[in-house]
Amino acid sequence: MMEASKELMVMRKEAIRANGRKGRKLNDAYRRKEHDFKRDVLLLDYFYHRLEDAYKNNGGNPLLHFANLLFGILGSLISIAWALHLILYNLPIAAGARSITPFLNTFFTLVGAVPFVGIVMYGIFVVWLLLCVIKGSIKMGMRLFFIQVHPMK
Repeated sequence: MMEASKELMVMRKEAIRANGRKGRKLNDAYRRKEHDFKRDVLLLDYFYHRLEDAYKNNGGNPLLHFANLLFGILGSLISIAWALHLILYNLPIAAGARSITPFLNTFFTLVGAVPFVGIVMYGIFVVWLLLCVIKGSIKMGMRLFFIQVHPMK
């Protein structure tokens, strides 16, 4: 990283000195290289903290990794259910046709017959959808025409 930063400083000085078309090309190359350098620094910082955590905690609690796997599988199933609901229920209505099946509507109606279970299931689905929207906003919303505005963590 130190060598890359030295190269970047030399490139910056050359870009400042150059004029005209050559200066613009050097300036664009410098900006791309600077963006790559910033990304590499953020990645290095992230992996350094992970390595430091693994050193201090000896890899952490194995139950935490199992819980992450379990929540990942559960989240994947909920995401698939939302996608199927959009395809089977909402898309035909948007196209002006009848829905194929009221997929999640029927599920929530049936589960709603059991006290509190329907509310909990609906809450889980809605919170998962909200978390997916927030993640998508952070991932894609901080970009303007493929230019990253600010790196989000």
